[in-house]
Amino acid sequence: GKETLLVLPAGGLFTAYLATLADVIGQLRPTTVCEVGFGSGKNLLYLAPRFPEIQFCGYELTRSGVALAKRLQEGTSLPPNLAKLVGLDGAPTMEAIKKIAFHQGNAKCLPAADKSVDLTFTVLALEQMWPILPQVLAEIRRVTRRHVVFLEAFREANDWLGYLNLLVRNYFRADLKTMESAGFRPLALLRHLPAKHTHTDAVLVAEVMP
Repeated sequence: GKETLLVLPAGGLFTAYLATLADVIGQLRPTTVCEVGFGSGKNLLYLAPRFPEIQFCGYELTRSGVALAKRLQEGTSLPPNLAKLVGLDGAPTMEAIKKIAFHQGNAKCLPAADKSVDLTFTVLALEQMWPILPQVLAEIRRVTRRHVVFLEAFREANDWLGYLNLLVRNYFRADLKTMESAGFRPLALLRHLPAKHTHTDAVLVAEVMP
């Protein structure tokens, strides 16, 4: 069929990705949620005000990322550009944000107890952990009770050109069989996300096998 070029405004990819993640979390209804590789924390800043009943936490390798996330949550409001991306404002937003537990930790050895969270998610973080992916997936399985949600460049979401681009850059390019072998039973692969010019990301929703 005829291809169309989708032009998104600033923050468009972010809001499209996180809106999908929020929809999945709303359907799965966990009470505790963890992000592995939260970067500066913006994904958790987006989600926490939308689900104030959920306890959110996250782990990030870099000290600077943890420091930035904590600095953002300590203020009385978010910086204007970030507040616009998050899309919510006011006291209830900051109350939920202040409840997020930001931790420094290596994804190969998470400082978390076994089966300590209902749901664990990643957003374009596993692509940076490709050389240690088996160890990271084993840790995510260890700490998670029920579900995982991975927003990554899965093999099934990419044509040969997208896969070649991922291969050349040595990025994440696992398929669903790889994830199932790691102990995650696929429930859905959501492929409706806007595509990048280099490759396509998708959301895998899976349950943790016993």
